[in-house]
Amino acid sequence: MSNAIVFKYSPTLAKRLLKCNDNWSSSDSSYIKRKLRYHLREQFQEKCFYCGVELQTGNAKAEIDHIVPKGDYRSFTFRPENLVWSCRECNTTKGTNDTLIEGLRGVTYSYNDYPLNSHDYEIVHAYFDNYEDHIELEDNLFITAKAGSSKGVQTILMCGLYRLQLTQDKVKAIMKEKEIERKAYTKVTGIFENKSNEEYESEIRKIIDGVDEELENFKLINEVLSTPEIFDIGYSIIKFKNVHLFNERNKKLFAYFSKKGYMLNYYINLYNYINEKVNIKREIENYLVSFKEKKTLSNILKSHDEFMYFKQECDSGNINIDNRVKRFFIKKRDCLILTKTDFVILNYLIKNIKIIEYICKEMLNIASNKDFIPLLLDLTPQSIQKTIDISKINNDNLHLKGISHIPVLHDWFNHMSYDSKNLKSTLKICEDLKQIEGIL
Repeated sequence: MSNAIVFKYSPTLAKRLLKCNDNWSSSDSSYIKRKLRYHLREQFQEKCFYCGVELQTGNAKAEIDHIVPKGDYRSFTFRPENLVWSCRECNTTKGTNDTLIEGLRGVTYSYNDYPLNSHDYEIVHAYFDNYEDHIELEDNLFITAKAGSSKGVQTILMCGLYRLQLTQDKVKAIMKEKEIERKAYTKVTGIFENKSNEEYESEIRKIIDGVDEELENFKLINEVLSTPEIFDIGYSIIKFKNVHLFNERNKKLFAYFSKKGYMLNYYINLYNYINEKVNIKREIENYLVSFKEKKTLSNILKSHDEFMYFKQECDSGNINIDNRVKRFFIKKRDCLILTKTDFVILNYLIKNIKIIEYICKEMLNIASNKDFIPLLLDLTPQSIQKTIDISKINNDNLHLKGISHIPVLHDWFNHMSYDSKNLKSTLKICEDLKQIEGIL
């Protein structure tokens, strides 16, 4: 059996799958195909299953092949056992050839009827066969059927594995490897020629000390950029303008807002109600004028002590509120009767309302990329650790800087609501608050 692990659909992906209706080109399939590409690329170690050619990350010639053609067997279009990582040449050459044995062809199958045995297929199957049992590399150059394997023969014929370009590529790879070995040998012998053992050891230590850190960094960068999920997320992040706002300080600020943002609504509602009612507004303006130092309504509503004194003056009749609106006024006013600590938080939120506004706008911008957040939250702890390590490397590469933001964004969207309705409500509070005279 193959070492490749069959992809498993999560409940979320399964729901999306139903919307696709077995249509590989469906607009609902893009996210599913992206997840499949990540999985297959990793399982087949970035190599074409059929010919073994390396397909580097980002190479446009890497494709998903349907072992059994999706045109003839539509219900198997998204069946994981039917999908394999392939180069374009093998996929194109194989085309729509039927790979099932004669007795199983031309049948109308359901998704769950996918043949699950090696003997059901004419070619080497990516999940039900060991590739090495049927195909081997002769003299490290020529692909041949092992011991005359019929599956090996059919795979070679169907995918065109006899093509000259494959052999030429292998020759070039061997020549390149030998050239690197020759240059390395020449360089090393030149350094250590005519040196004593002590000098030899000293030179070795200098070379090791000089390249160790750089080599480790290079390995980490190469590993991260070769991880498709991290690569794609990092590329998306560099397009976001205010991603720097998603830091630990602002995370606490936004958490406060999530818990205490309702106080700002009470504040705005009371302020607007006072300004809408002519009698209340006039009486409060007269009240404010009575103070030696200049006071504003917005400032009184922000201070616990002054607000409680203001309430006392209203209740005692010193501020004469028309009886027709008094009951509604008291109802709105008493919503804002909070503890001293609450007033501290209220002022903290008001002081930072512009930051909250910018964060909301950026969260809406990020959430508008419907695939970004699911990809981000699907990252494994191991992948997150890689991005944490990347953030410690001093590198001006824009893509790496984008990747370095992944840990904090992952933590942020794991703990903060990014529901567009809630974010738009928060933006409305920010806009209403900015309209209050003297508030900021």
